[in-house]
Amino acid sequence: MKQTMLFFLLLATSFGCSSDGNANPDIVEFLAELLAIDDDVVAQFDVQRDAVAAGTERNINWDGAAVTVLTLGATADFPSTLFRDGAGNRQIMVGGATGEASAVSEDSFATLPDGSPNPSAGGGFGPLTGTVNFAVLGKDNVTVSFTTIDTAEAGLVNGFGVIFSDVEAAGKSGLRFYDREGRLLRDVRAVPGASGAHQFVGAVFQNAVVATVRIDMGDNRNFGTGVENPAGGGDDFVVVDDFRFFLAQDAVAPTAFVAPIASLADDVFVRFDRRRLPLAQGRERNINWDGGAVTALTLGATTDFPPALFLNGAGLRQINIGDAGQGVVVSEDSFATLPDASANPSAGQGFGNVSPTVNFSVIGGNRVTVRFFLADQVTPALVHGFGAIFTDVELAQKSGLRFFDANDNLLLDVRAAAGASGASQFVGGVLGQAVVARVEIDFGDNGTFGTATENPGAGIDQVVVDDFRFFQSDIGQ
Repeated sequence: MKQTMLFFLLLATSFGCSSDGNANPDIVEFLAELLAIDDDVVAQFDVQRDAVAAGTERNINWDGAAVTVLTLGATADFPSTLFRDGAGNRQIMVGGATGEASAVSEDSFATLPDGSPNPSAGGGFGPLTGTVNFAVLGKDNVTVSFTTIDTAEAGLVNGFGVIFSDVEAAGKSGLRFYDREGRLLRDVRAVPGASGAHQFVGAVFQNAVVATVRIDMGDNRNFGTGVENPAGGGDDFVVVDDFRFFLAQDAVAPTAFVAPIASLADDVFVRFDRRRLPLAQGRERNINWDGGAVTALTLGATTDFPPALFLNGAGLRQINIGDAGQGVVVSEDSFATLPDASANPSAGQGFGNVSPTVNFSVIGGNRVTVRFFLADQVTPALVHGFGAIFTDVELAQKSGLRFFDANDNLLLDVRAAAGASGASQFVGGVLGQAVVARVEIDFGDNGTFGTATENPGAGIDQVVVDDFRFFQSDIGQ
């Protein structure tokens, strides 16, 4: 077994590859079966970890009092911020996304967090070290993210490693490393082994470029409800044990997202959410303009939009869009009409939707301010970022998003790219901490929207927007 582990290590060190298969000497990959925590592959991971960021090494073995006070000999829900806010100040968040249920177990997952017997039990889910290990329930993966030492700002690290247990199916389990733009840096797959077998999977990067790590755990969407049967082509349930990682020293820089889109399934939305979800911790919010609260106003045409609609109701998204009398409007007819039901002189210039059937714009002005509030709907709030779909941007620099802090300092300016008539693109920004007090949406030359036809050749570009993606805040100004 020691020879097998050494072979894997030397192969990865000598011929490390990036996710696209190109040789990359700045990444060292680790993958080997474990019999004990002091096996060669873990020791060599630690050597590489010390070499690139000595003094920032941290481990989680799940067996400390901060966890066992939760498990009490059984299985318990795991609070995603436990190791960020305390328990050794490890500056790491494990999970926390909407709809995600993470658990720690001191009985090898014989029980579920509600105390009932686990229908999936008995599949080789024991820990390698100590008595406690970790799994995600109802989902196949969990995201790990990092913060700087004050825990308020997203951070970058040099790598991550984890012990996987009971991986029996190929390709389903492993680690995916992503940068601050949500782009895949490395995908390291666990290898199938015997029931209950343990293996260490990890990667170390020469520079601190890792913003998030996704831990893929087999078919755990059914863990806790079904019985695994990997040999028969059925589900493979997987748990994990010790983590080995770094304390983040570098903050994640403000990140801009600009990309053309054809549908809501496009990659830029996935990348934006890779940054948003760990920060939001269940408070990510969207507006697609198509819900009943809006269509009750549009009735198939165009109408004035009440700026506080999503502040005072319609899902309590704690967001105010525009100001009274500013000319903000929503349309269910691609702006063929105006709010007074007359024909729109600007119609027919590519103002359709990406997601049916309603979108948003401003008439008689070029800018709309978006503000955020706490749940009391009165106290101004701070968020991590914002994004929107822009449609029919044909001139550069005139449309986009400007992010400001509570002191009116410009934090980030993300300009939409010039494109074809009617083309759509996603424009967004995410900051490492909740410092955004307002976002200004720039709409080309919409001072003429509703009174004249656009003419990009003469410098007049009229623009509409579709879906918003943002944060519901619990941080006041």
